[in-house]
Amino acid sequence: MPAIELSRLKLQAAQLAENFHDPAAYIRACEDLFEFYADRTHRPGEAGSPPPIIPTYKVPGPVLRRILLELDPLAQADTAGALALADAFWEKGVLEFRLMAANLLGMVDPTDLQPILTRVESWNAANQEETLLAAIADKGLARLRVESRELFIEQLEDWLSSIELAVQKLGLQALLALVDQPRFQNLPVAFRLLAPLIQEAPRELRPYMLDILRPLAQRSPQETAYFLRQAVTQGRAPTALWLARHALDFFPEENRQKLRETLRR
Repeated sequence: MPAIELSRLKLQAAQLAENFHDPAAYIRACEDLFEFYADRTHRPGEAGSPPPIIPTYKVPGPVLRRILLELDPLAQADTAGALALADAFWEKGVLEFRLMAANLLGMVDPTDLQPILTRVESWNAANQEETLLAAIADKGLARLRVESRELFIEQLEDWLSSIELAVQKLGLQALLALVDQPRFQNLPVAFRLLAPLIQEAPRELRPYMLDILRPLAQRSPQETAYFLRQAVTQGRAPTALWLARHALDFFPEENRQKLRETLRR
């Protein structure tokens, strides 16, 4: 993998963007660029995250970010063109292309939200990569989450009440993206969305829920600890007990002690 020279990378990404309205040409040129920056040094068995299921070039993050930076103004100006290119990216079936598809989807105007939701749901149904799940739920819904907050929350309720595990995971990842925003202050909404699941969630959802509790506890340890104590006291459900125990380290000592007392009882 060659060293990244910013001036050269900017030129390469700008040249790629010239093919914005020709997805096939864009992908051909992008494949050449990915081959240029591909990391061939990793060997099976090395330490680190589990390898992805789908093919990957292992392209460095700065390369993808520069490509997406060039696409951003084009996607905001031409929704149809951006959706067509995003579809072509996803169909390619390679990790980097699918990550770009999710990011590109989050750049389009969310006034007509159905094309966005249709792709988010269909891509999620076909996906088995945790990295892509996070990208779809976060990057793919970026503008919708900010510009149509009420509709976004309604969609979260729909996903979280689904009987399909993959859809519930999508809802939880999208909720995490919401509560992770520094300006997010509506904690009662987050607690309301979590409340039904905290008593009856399958084991597979517990880590996702725990990820959400961390930023909530950082934002308001008192409210979050109270929410967990209530969940434990009212239902004594395995999920509520598991979450309360595993979330103890998220809290200051005073809140932690009260939560321990509730668990003992």
